[in-house]
Amino acid sequence: MTPTSASTTVQGESEERSSRANAEDRRSWKGLDDLADPKYLRRIWTREISKHLSDQKFSSKNFVVDPLQGAVVARNIDDFIGQLSRDLKSGVYAPRRGVILRSAKKLGVSRPVCVLHPRDALVYRALVKLAESELLRGVPSWVAFQRVDKASDSADDDAASIDWFERWMRHEGMLPNLLDREDIHYVVQSDISNFFPSVRLEVVREHLANNTSLDRTLVRLCCQLIGAVHPRVAYADDSFLGLPQEAQNSSRVIAQALLKPVDEAFAQLGADGRYSRFMDDVIWGVSSIEEAHRILSTFQNSLETIGLYPNGSKTRILDKAEFVDAYMISSNAALSDFDQRIEPLFKRGKRVETVPPAITQELKTLSTAHRLIAPRPDRWSRVTRRLYTLHRRLGLLDWGPEWAGDLAADPSGAATYFEYFRSWPLTRAGIAAVGESVDGFFGLYADVEVMFAESVATAPVSSDPALWSEIAEFSASRFASHARMAGGDPNIASAWFVSAIKYSNKQQRGQIVDNALKWCAHSMPTVLVQAAAVDPSLELSRVVPPARYGPDEAIAADFFRRFDAADPRTVNVVRSQLTPVAVLAPLRDLVRPRSLQLLDRAGKLRALQAKQVQGWLARLTSNEDRLRDHRTESLLAEWA
Repeated sequence: MTPTSASTTVQGESEERSSRANAEDRRSWKGLDDLADPKYLRRIWTREISKHLSDQKFSSKNFVVDPLQGAVVARNIDDFIGQLSRDLKSGVYAPRRGVILRSAKKLGVSRPVCVLHPRDALVYRALVKLAESELLRGVPSWVAFQRVDKASDSADDDAASIDWFERWMRHEGMLPNLLDREDIHYVVQSDISNFFPSVRLEVVREHLANNTSLDRTLVRLCCQLIGAVHPRVAYADDSFLGLPQEAQNSSRVIAQALLKPVDEAFAQLGADGRYSRFMDDVIWGVSSIEEAHRILSTFQNSLETIGLYPNGSKTRILDKAEFVDAYMISSNAALSDFDQRIEPLFKRGKRVETVPPAITQELKTLSTAHRLIAPRPDRWSRVTRRLYTLHRRLGLLDWGPEWAGDLAADPSGAATYFEYFRSWPLTRAGIAAVGESVDGFFGLYADVEVMFAESVATAPVSSDPALWSEIAEFSASRFASHARMAGGDPNIASAWFVSAIKYSNKQQRGQIVDNALKWCAHSMPTVLVQAAAVDPSLELSRVVPPARYGPDEAIAADFFRRFDAADPRTVNVVRSQLTPVAVLAPLRDLVRPRSLQLLDRAGKLRALQAKQVQGWLARLTSNEDRLRDHRTESLLAEWA
């Protein structure tokens, strides 16, 4: 550090201390002892991080899945929390570089989703949680940033299918206000250009220091974590990716807090029902073009105070009729009404096998009318996603032929489309058609390929060994293309390895494992952990090169040793992982596919109890016929 930069840092910290000392409403500082409290860390892990990591829905964005489905941490949870607590207190904790997965944003454009290592996700969430009430203090009723904030009706099982801004404005009463008031003639809409990547670390540091009771050490730790989890290109000082777009919503809380100057600038309009903001989507009701221009000028000025700018391509002034058409107000209202009327069918996890004919016919009528809309408004695809979710939940397959075209036109809706795809039994033609559609993106969206692989691994399938063998070959070929590729994505390879192993026979399985050892040794240790789960003869310390053999691999190797030694606690964890869980919609029981990789190993060690396996089978066979996974049933039957 140069003398000038050191002087600047000291001066900045002095100003920070002075500002914090003058904060009259500050009762007590929160420090490392608060963050590193094992009980606190464990509570955050159990209620938020672990719960999220086990979520099977694609809308949860769990695209970098632990190779052993969380079994290692479950076995060593006390050690995991205890060691993290000690590392935080001693100052040796260091965040690890996260995994960047390119996620479809819109046609031709992706966003860098940052998947944090579980330890770092826990620290980040625990840090933000300590200050969350202060960060969100004073948020007005016309502002929201989380999907659960303002949805009055029951939470949808597939959050990606919902136009949350539209739903929230309807709930808050702003939509009828905009439409009915005679003094509102135009609607102004905008958002923030490249929001999360544009957030500057110094702005985050200043806001945390001046507006929360986190002490200086925790502010530094939070900023260090944010700066460390993103990759650096060519040893740059900055990642240039701003706030990590992670899945636990820690960054969303910080981002929401940073936008307080915007809300303050429009407080009067908000109180008058003419301003609403959902995260970075903003809308105003105005009486004239002149007022619209003044508002946009104020918006830009307020953003510039924190180094942000409006998105010019999404900033528009619409007359009221244009707004009604663009936001598809009538269509969304009809679907919201339909949602509310069918919700009793699904209360408390109820499994619906017979849908009233009148409901089915009404959905078909709504769907046909939607397809006939021309020209298609801006939010046509968002309404399409809502309809796909309804088709899936009510068992309507009419849109099967439309699937590939809708995915090609709207890749950001892939989570919705793949939930639909994996709600029906796999077929040769269906898998081939999806593969062709995904290949049409030429690798631009890694999340789409991962969802494809996960869909094949979790979808229902008929009792057809010939089909299983073909699925295994298809999955193995996708695995090979990514595992052998220079710079191939290990997350995609890992996902296809799971599908290939699940559907393979013994001969195919041996070849897949051999190929994994040959192709993945120097670049994809995650795949090797999965291979070792399948083949007990493999020792991770021998198959993973020393340069790639890190803490995760060492802990996994220890887990395998304990399991092979019939350690009761480890055996119980494996049994728990193999127990079917009731998930997704339509609701079904399934065994998480990565847990299946340990099934044969558990059986050969006599760690499975026949009565328990029979109970698992009973749950799987009780699924609605179209939702039965006969391949998993056959694997379990070998040990029943």
